[in-house]
Amino acid sequence: MEEGTILNDPDNNFYQELMKEAEQLAHFGGWEVNLLSGEVKWSSEMYNLLGYDHLKTKSTFGNFIKKVHKDDILYIKKNLEVLLAHHSNETYDFRVINSKDGTIKYLRTGIVAKRDIYGRAISLTGFSQDITAQKLAEKKIEQTNKELNTFFNVIDDTFFSIDTICNKLIQVSQGCKKLFGYTATELQADFSLWYNAFHPDDNETIDQANIKLTGGETMVFHYRIIQKNKKIRWVESKIIPKLNSSGKLVRLDGVSRDITERKNNELELQRTENRFRRLVESAQEGIWTIDQNNLTNFVNKKMCDMLGYEPDEMLGKDLLHFVDETDRANIIACIERRKKGAKESLNIRYVTKNGKYVWTNINTNPIFDENGSYNGALAMITDITEQLEHEQSLKESEANLRTVFENTDIAFVLCNLDFNIISFNSRANEYCKLHFGRPLQTAINGLQFLPENRREVLINLFRQEILKKILDYEVNYHTIDKQAKWYLIKWVGVMNEKSEQIGLLLTVKDITEKKLMELEREQITNDLIRRNKDQEQFNYMVSHKLRAPVANISGLVQLLNDADLSDEDKIYALNCLSESIKNVDSVIIDMNEVLQLKNS
Repeated sequence: MEEGTILNDPDNNFYQELMKEAEQLAHFGGWEVNLLSGEVKWSSEMYNLLGYDHLKTKSTFGNFIKKVHKDDILYIKKNLEVLLAHHSNETYDFRVINSKDGTIKYLRTGIVAKRDIYGRAISLTGFSQDITAQKLAEKKIEQTNKELNTFFNVIDDTFFSIDTICNKLIQVSQGCKKLFGYTATELQADFSLWYNAFHPDDNETIDQANIKLTGGETMVFHYRIIQKNKKIRWVESKIIPKLNSSGKLVRLDGVSRDITERKNNELELQRTENRFRRLVESAQEGIWTIDQNNLTNFVNKKMCDMLGYEPDEMLGKDLLHFVDETDRANIIACIERRKKGAKESLNIRYVTKNGKYVWTNINTNPIFDENGSYNGALAMITDITEQLEHEQSLKESEANLRTVFENTDIAFVLCNLDFNIISFNSRANEYCKLHFGRPLQTAINGLQFLPENRREVLINLFRQEILKKILDYEVNYHTIDKQAKWYLIKWVGVMNEKSEQIGLLLTVKDITEKKLMELEREQITNDLIRRNKDQEQFNYMVSHKLRAPVANISGLVQLLNDADLSDEDKIYALNCLSESIKNVDSVIIDMNEVLQLKNS
């Protein structure tokens, strides 16, 4: 059946009905142009494609051109001229505008030219199909590809596809220039540049990744490459393998990005963390962190050594597990304060693994998340058990020393290098009130209690650094009620561990009793000396005053014993003897008077 017959009688022929249904289903319309008579015929679907009503519009070339998009009219005319001049069948795509709603449709038209025996075209028969949906989809894909290409070419990441069968680079984005230093053209021309860029120290990483990719596993891995300029960069690649029906790897699609800065930051962070961990582990303080449920989530070695546990024995354990039951209420109160943001320094008693107690000083800080919610706490812990024992021992020693200090009969006054009083005992305060009528006070200058002449002497001695040695002397003071008191004064320089003088210690001892005894002994000695002199004088008196009369008496007695002595001479001798006896008696009377005067 000829096409012209089908177009002329669309309603009375079975085949025409089939054709009409086919046109409607496939959205294509038929048309025919008689080049000799100029007659144009459209099928009913062609009317629909052009947006005409077949009852109101004639099928003419002019009406057809009216519907063609103005930008495609010249294209159609040129192609028709080519078709008529050459023996060929052509297919053209062009746009038409629907007069009903102004929408644009894309039509794909196949044209067959019929020719006479001379080769001249006498008619054109064609079918036009609505490919609007296909064309729009193609344009969308084209736009998407364009956008993707723009995106791929703008970003620094390198997208690539590798044909593993032919071992060649199918496609690579422009980011490869920045990543590898090679252009896409260079890499596609010489695929060895791609593989040779891998750093030899990372060959094991690459080989392991290739094994997994061959098995169909998507891989994300890090490695180093050597750029064209010989610089080394870190790369992260995500590669998706494609296997054929036989399970053989045929293609790799992936993206690679430069992560050198991130890797360097990670390595620096790792080095920092390692340094921090070394500091934490070598710290002389225990470091302990707990979570919001009071469970241990970190302890350093010092903390473990302090309590006698291994780290895994402490991790996950409640903080209260390591304290005595009697201390738990205090610990719970501390935790509640930390939840409110309190930072504290306090002494806590823990129980070691072997059941012993260890006293610690802890400095705690609460940990809050970015939302301000309590997330746990950090504590820096110092073992002060030995320190507390020393402090207790020191307190006991100080108490004993203070007892001695306060109960000794020596007054103590401690001064700095400017003679300002730092400390004193009760005996010194007692002496001060006894002699000056007022108590001692710290921070006042001790020189004010000395006479001016002694102040100058003491200051001069101090300037000469004599006070680095012990300086002692005795002084006499009178109390406010005029009693005389004697004191032994000592100045001692106070030195530090570098043998530098940092102060002065004044000691005052009451030696009044001793001094009075010394004076008494001196008086007795003087009396004895005087008595010895008196005895010497008495002996001299006896030896000189009595010797002459006694000698006379002795001589006269011998004379009287002479038998030849006359009576007259005897009388004379007796008179002389009597006179000598009177002289002796006079001397004795004088001596008695002297002795009585001495006694009185």
